[in-house]
Amino acid sequence: MVRESIDTIRQTEKDADQVEKDAASEKEQILQKAQEEADQIRKDAKIQAQKAEQTLLQSVKAESDQFLAQEKENALHKATLLRKSAQSRKEAAKQAVLSVIFE
Repeated sequence: MVRESIDTIRQTEKDADQVEKDAASEKEQILQKAQEEADQIRKDAKIQAQKAEQTLLQSVKAESDQFLAQEKENALHKATLLRKSAQSRKEAAKQAVLSVIFE
């Protein structure tokens, strides 16, 4: 009876050791999987950030190009108006000179 108790205790200790080993192994597997998932999440987040950055850059470039085109058009229009104004003043000056000369 004592022998059976000792054998039972020894077997229980072996079983407990095996449970500890299994738990340690499972813990390592869980940690490894968690690390791999965290790495994948970081990679995915980086890819998403790069895509968002590219989209934003394209949007800003398009807006910038549109703004520059509009400003160029405005500048050309102002230049045309200034040329017409200068031509008009030049003609007025000629008329003034001619009217003084021929008076």
